Amino acid sequence: MLRIELDKHGRKGKAATLITDFQGDDSELERIQKSLQKSLGTGGSRCWNSTEPFDGQILLQGDVRLKAKAWLEKEGYKVKVI
Repeated sequence: MLRIELDKHGRKGKAATLITDFQGDDSELERIQKSLQKSLGTGGSRCWNSTEPFDGQILLQGDVRLKAKAWLEKEGYKVKVI
């Protein structure tokens, strides 16, 4: 189950949406990240093969939790908004 949460720490108060707990390979994570950015019209990045707790995360700029949840559920992922 993917977790979607809002994070403002270390960003001078600016909001960022984090999608965590991804289980899969790097190519699938990259596909999801690029598709989310394109469909939501926002910037972002992904973290893979980095130190915990950042491994397997997608970061999207802004508070797009509900839009990301709808997109991921449409793609067949189970999602929990934190």
